[in-house]
Amino acid sequence: MKNVLVTGASRGIGKAVAELLSSEGYKVYGVYNQSKEQAEQIQKDSSNLEMMQCDLSDNTAVDKLIVSLKATPFYAIINVAGIARGDNITGFTDEDWTESLAVNFLSPVKLILGLQESIEQGGSIVNVTSCYGALWGMDMSLSYSATKAALSNTTKSLAVQLRARNIRANAVAPSIVDTDMTAEDTPEMLSEVSRRTPVGRIAKSEEVANVVSFLISEKASYVNAQTIIVDGGYSAWDGTY
Repeated sequence: MKNVLVTGASRGIGKAVAELLSSEGYKVYGVYNQSKEQAEQIQKDSSNLEMMQCDLSDNTAVDKLIVSLKATPFYAIINVAGIARGDNITGFTDEDWTESLAVNFLSPVKLILGLQESIEQGGSIVNVTSCYGALWGMDMSLSYSATKAALSNTTKSLAVQLRARNIRANAVAPSIVDTDMTAEDTPEMLSEVSRRTPVGRIAKSEEVANVVSFLISEKASYVNAQTIIVDGGYSAWDGTY
């Protein structure tokens, strides 16, 4: 049985990824922060799924997580956890940026580098970034788009630097996805995004999880150093009608 590590596994895209991969026969090590009740229920409902608590904004906690996992051989590391703070040019705070940088960028990189020797030859890395960073900026959060852009770019470098062991590294960049994060958005905004998306709606978490599953599989054996846009065609529209 192949082992995979999934961060942000108690909610949203991370939950969908963890549950899908578990159903596909992987042994999933899921990382969560505060959603203990949800994590326990997911572990109870899904076979081959073990949940672990870790605050990814805490450097010491991340180091401890790495130490606890080093003896485990991983086929794939999938970084999904992310936060979006409402920071902009009038509301900049060091705290927002420090936390966003830690969760969205530094912890994924630390996990990959800290566990690189545990990743099997021919294994895979998938970083879930965002169209708001990979393609364009974000009006609602400077730190979110900046850190997601950094992770998309770093994924390319990782693919190059891990090539000796044939470890592939790719990113998945969704647009708006129906998760707890978007529950804070106004119905008007979500309606407008749906109108501008050729598919006619925002994404489901399971649809992003399907792309992650493909990328770590042998079917994607020649896909490397790419950021796969999962936006229902939203980025194709020039917004003129």
